[in-house]
Amino acid sequence: MSPPQAQLLQLQRSAGNAAVTRMLDGPFPGREHSSTAYGRAFNFKGKTDASYSHSWDHQNDVVKGNKVTGDLVEEYSVSTQITLPPVPDGLSECEMPIVEDAINNKLNAHELDHVAAFETYNGSVTKPFSLSGTADQVTAALEARHQANEKKRRAAAAKRSKALDPFMIKVNTSSCDE
Repeated sequence: MSPPQAQLLQLQRSAGNAAVTRMLDGPFPGREHSSTAYGRAFNFKGKTDASYSHSWDHQNDVVKGNKVTGDLVEEYSVSTQITLPPVPDGLSECEMPIVEDAINNKLNAHELDHVAAFETYNGSVTKPFSLSGTADQVTAALEARHQANEKKRRAAAAKRSKALDPFMIKVNTSSCDE
């Protein structure tokens, strides 16, 4: 029991049912309370899909017996599709624009970085070649060379994209608690 409450109780006991003749001097301390505010946790992920296409051809062929020289011409192209998550349900009117900004600007900017990484796959490459064999053998060798080049190019683009993650945005909605 706090000292002012004890004094009041003592006054009441000593006075019995008598009228109060004097009030205790204040100020009197109030009971302390505490509260904790936890920011809401939001977890959302964007997604960027990459679809690769490629082709190859040979040009400037010179055939001398079973030896063929020329240029291997390779074309690489990627298309991307970004998918952003919806704004979560249950947000307050104050929280909604903050979370929308995080998704539409910050997360979208990150996904555009993925697009840029994937787009390093794009391009055209011309390399000279000199092979011996039949037409079918030379064609098969050029195709195998192209397939190996494409696999390396695709892996390099995917590695650049993967290096961007993990990625996290801090969404601060504490101003909504005021």
